Amino acid sequence: MKELENKLIDFDNGKTPNEPLWRALKNVFEKYNMDITPFYEMIVGQKMDINFTQPETQDELLEYCYYVAGTVGKMLLPILASKNIDFIDTNKIRLGEAMRITNILRDIGEDFDNGRIYIPVEVMKKFNYSPKDLKYKSINENFIKMWEFEAKEAQKMYDDFCTLIDNI
Repeated sequence: MKELENKLIDFDNGKTPNEPLWRALKNVFEKYNMDITPFYEMIVGQKMDINFTQPETQDELLEYCYYVAGTVGKMLLPILASKNIDFIDTNKIRLGEAMRITNILRDIGEDFDNGRIYIPVEVMKKFNYSPKDLKYKSINENFIKMWEFEAKEAQKMYDDFCTLIDNI
């Protein structure tokens, strides 16, 4: 991870590492109005993923989703909407975050088996659902309500993104 970060710093300082990935990225930066910030932020997300702990709050989950997936939207925006980039508030690009929550919901059992619980502690408590319930793969009314709560969070982000796309 540190090597990647150092190469990004070099790239940001005008020294393109002599590797195909970095040469291609240089071409993208030359062709589009790219911002380097989301690339640094994604490294923050990768570090969060490496040192993962269950989020305590919904805000912590959303912050994690931003750094590991929302940054991708900010990276792609200048390419996908190059003519209308000034119109778009990049803080409203929530598609990556919505997709990450969708993946969390899809993989909830597999993630638990791999020692990870992405559903925040406060959300699990709110719906009276425990890690023990996850361990035994208990799909009860509490699980369904908890799952639907997170699905609605993702749906709001998908809706925001669709509204944004409709206005481009």
